[in-house]
Amino acid sequence: MGTALFAHVENHEFPNNCGDIYMKLAMKGWVWRIPVLSKTSIGVVVNREHLQQYGDTPEERFDNYLQKNPKLKGQFEGIKRVFGIQKYSN
Repeated sequence: MGTALFAHVENHEFPNNCGDIYMKLAMKGWVWRIPVLSKTSIGVVVNREHLQQYGDTPEERFDNYLQKNPKLKGQFEGIKRVFGIQKYSN
């Protein structure tokens, strides 16, 4: 079963074309980046059991998954969430 955690953030620079939607495979999941006006929607979809090792709260899991995942290293430094983490599970 998977869990999606996502938020809108500020201070994220897109690697190429700022109008494109990006998806990237990560450890036991994947990440999206979607431009939304002056913000970016960033989300992670990860195996629920794997995600638990990144913290106790959705905020801890989101932040730690983005920062500690070797496939994502350095891609999300300096981002600032503009609202709380949203969570969906199936």
